Amino acid sequence: MATHVNILAWLFIGTAILYAMLGLGLMVAPGILRNLPIPIPPDVPFDIVRFVSSIAGLVGFVILGFGAINAAAGIGLLQYQTWGRTLALVTSALDLIKIPFGTALGIYGFWVLLSQRGQAYYERAATKAAAAKPS
Repeated sequence: MATHVNILAWLFIGTAILYAMLGLGLMVAPGILRNLPIPIPPDVPFDIVRFVSSIAGLVGFVILGFGAINAAAGIGLLQYQTWGRTLALVTSALDLIKIPFGTALGIYGFWVLLSQRGQAYYERAATKAAAAKPS
């Protein structure tokens, strides 16, 4: 099970890196969109480009937050922290709606962290990690 916990942790960290790239891209997009010479038809009641670019920036910020949560879950799993397992379970539940790769990651996360072997292994490893931690 040690291999599965490590794989799951690195999958969460890899997902976090992808989220960070997407989030940063969307946060940069408003500046690019606002500077594009896009003619706005006169019958549009408001500046649609400014509105869409603001929404893109907000979505980018939210995606960046999800990336930070995934990274924290991966790091917590690698260090065998009890909060890391809990956060990984919550993240796995949220990943289920992200078809198809997030669903696969969520199911794998549940299998690793909720199976009897996985629970027993993680509890032993977390106890050992807590005992080895300097006071």
